Amino acid sequence: MKLVPRLALVAAVVLVASVAGTATATGSVSAVPAGTAGTPALAWRVTIRAGRVVGGVQRFRARKGQRIVLTVVSNLADEVHLHGYDLSRLVKPGTPARIAFSARLTGRFEVELERRGLRIAELEVRS
Repeated sequence: MKLVPRLALVAAVVLVASVAGTATATGSVSAVPAGTAGTPALAWRVTIRAGRVVGGVQRFRARKGQRIVLTVVSNLADEVHLHGYDLSRLVKPGTPARIAFSARLTGRFEVELERRGLRIAELEVRS
């Protein structure tokens, strides 16, 4: 591979990494179209199999004002509840739950499968 294509590849990888948002190693995150006030939106996914969170309880970080899209995929039917924001969506096999919101409150917020009392994620929003 010549030097110019190799540099272009490295630049592309650095660019993708810089817009990917913030999450811990256990959480998946990807950039989605810009949210309000030019702040990038974050898209996170949590997968539940056999009553357990794949990869363990997910931990996500965001900044106040960011748009967030949380998708939960599960082979069990339940209600996904984001505490503090009091947002809930039903999830069932073949039908993911999708919660889209603006991070307007700061602090730490638990996400759980409500009926099972299973904590699946923790969201930390900083100003």
